[in-house]
Amino acid sequence: MLHPLRAESASSRPADIAIDPTLGRSGPGFPWDLDHNRQDISYMATTVLGTFRANRQIAHQTPTAAARHDSIGFPSGSDASGGHDVPEQARLIFVGGLHRSGTTPLARVLGGHPQVSGLTDTGVPEDEGQHLQGVYPKIRTHGGLGRFATVPAAHLTEESSLCTPENKERLLASWRPYWDASRRFWLEKSPPNLIMGRFLQGLFPDSFLIMVVRHPVAVALASHKWNPILISRKGRWRRTLPGLVENWVAAHRILEADSPRLERLLVVNYEHLSAQPEAELERIQHHLGLPTPIDGSAITGDHSSGYEEAWAAMRTGTPLRRYSRHVIERRFSADVRHFGYDLADLSELVRWDDR
Repeated sequence: MLHPLRAESASSRPADIAIDPTLGRSGPGFPWDLDHNRQDISYMATTVLGTFRANRQIAHQTPTAAARHDSIGFPSGSDASGGHDVPEQARLIFVGGLHRSGTTPLARVLGGHPQVSGLTDTGVPEDEGQHLQGVYPKIRTHGGLGRFATVPAAHLTEESSLCTPENKERLLASWRPYWDASRRFWLEKSPPNLIMGRFLQGLFPDSFLIMVVRHPVAVALASHKWNPILISRKGRWRRTLPGLVENWVAAHRILEADSPRLERLLVVNYEHLSAQPEAELERIQHHLGLPTPIDGSAITGDHSSGYEEAWAAMRTGTPLRRYSRHVIERRFSADVRHFGYDLADLSELVRWDDR
């Protein structure tokens, strides 16, 4: 039974699932791994930098985005009272999934349906709603890409002190200028939605949740391209390949633990979406109750073959690459199999719902 929206004391803490204490290390004696030694420093640095940049966010929006905020009389993330609740006929769709999992193309395809409006012309990266609001911390506060799911505070539920009617209004005020209010569904996409489903459902009880899951090796190798040499100018520390897979496992453990309490959850495997877009989009169509099909012509197929080749090459590559693969296989093989994937054969897949 989900708890209704309620105002809680500032001392109230979000409910979290237990995180495996072994997570946070990429194996003993791994001299290139900064994940464990730098974790506390990274958390503090990203918290300070994230707060500073959040306060400057509006000034960096595009003229179009700024004009749209001006049209409703208050900036993103500011308090709003009345007049911005969800119209009776509109329902929210939250799309989530780790970076490089296929959430952006899926959100664009869904936003192309005549009854669905995605966030557009926002002036923020990938039109992600997390960057437009000031209610909950952005993922950079919790270490950013490849790390946030291992931080217990990033897992928000309906028990969070942030789950209040006032914050529901603030989120709507932040996002509504970028939706077509005439559409039946309003869509918001952000990576942390993957581990915030209970929180979002607590705020918007009749919302839909669509989560995209992709093979952890493909996600890790794709995300590794964005790794800084040591620390990025935004305060994000370098993350090793084992650390990126660690984050994948932690995120999907949370999703699995939360799923029995999510009333309108649909999990989509990226591989099936890429190989059989019509069939997967039909599942989504029925999930949302859309009367007409979703056009999937913009989905161009699976782009994982390069990652499969790179993973195979790591078996006989440099000592560092061989060691990274060894650590991943030793620590995460069982977890990866549990979620329907295989580290020995990246083409093997059991649908999330069929596990």
